[in-house]
Amino acid sequence: MNPNQGWPQQPHPGAPQQYQGQPPLGGAYPQQYPGQPAAGPIPGPIPGQYAGQPGMPGMPPQYPGSPRKAGAAAAVVAGLLFLPIVIYTFVAAILSWEGRPPSIHIGASVLGAAVSGHITRNIDFAITISMIIASLVLVLALVQVFRVPGVRWGLVALGAVCTVYYTYATIRILSHGGGEFVIMPLVCVLLWLVPTIVAALPAVGRASRRTGPPRPGLAPPPARWG
Repeated sequence: MNPNQGWPQQPHPGAPQQYQGQPPLGGAYPQQYPGQPAAGPIPGPIPGQYAGQPGMPGMPPQYPGSPRKAGAAAAVVAGLLFLPIVIYTFVAAILSWEGRPPSIHIGASVLGAAVSGHITRNIDFAITISMIIASLVLVLALVQVFRVPGVRWGLVALGAVCTVYYTYATIRILSHGGGEFVIMPLVCVLLWLVPTIVAALPAVGRASRRTGPPRPGLAPPPARWG
């Protein structure tokens, strides 16, 4: 006598029992209920990913609008470019300390020498100005290397004033027939002009802020409690 007679839906003895709605045995496809989306890749953003955020598997989530780190190279270079002219200004002032520069070329390149005769009748004013300006620019340049915001504008202002002075000094020397003595003032013009332009670049300002501006058009990250 067949033990399964009268029970057409009962499985063969020893076979795994299968109920209605259960997927076929063997793992052909996962169980799917009415109203459940079809199995496959999840469309749209990955869970934990916000609109506009690029999906990067294996990377920590980056929320839109979060600040981006700016490179520090531009801020460091902007500060270091002032060191050559600062060193030369110190050297020229020290060599002319006694009021007798070793050569006319050195004397003509002392900061303020072109107007010192109208103020103190000697080079003392130029030496004093050189030491003050060189010391101030040195401090600002070293602070700029550490990417302190706003310092670059002090360097830009001092650099622009010194560039204008050496341009005036070059024109004044040429107008008095001293064309052979304008070499060092022209070199000083370049040594002041180049770092001043670099310090005024927007890239230096972004690098000095330590963090970049938020990206426009994206929502800020959600608030976290606790």
